[in-house]
Amino acid sequence: MRVVPKRPSIEDVGLEKYLNDSKALHNGLGYAEFVQRVELQEPKTVIAKAFNVEKQTIYRWIEIFGKKS
Repeated sequence: MRVVPKRPSIEDVGLEKYLNDSKALHNGLGYAEFVQRVELQEPKTVIAKAFNVEKQTIYRWIEIFGKKS
């Protein structure tokens, strides 16, 4: 039986590194843009659309971001 190694989670690599390394997936947006939009209290739906992800993903990123503080 072949064991497939678990991919590191966003929490494992860090939200900042993840977002900066995956800008191509998120319309060229990275960590700085994410933080700015969260701090401006932009609606989650708007952030999700900008980053090309589901709204639930934004809630998860915010949860991870909150653990950093």
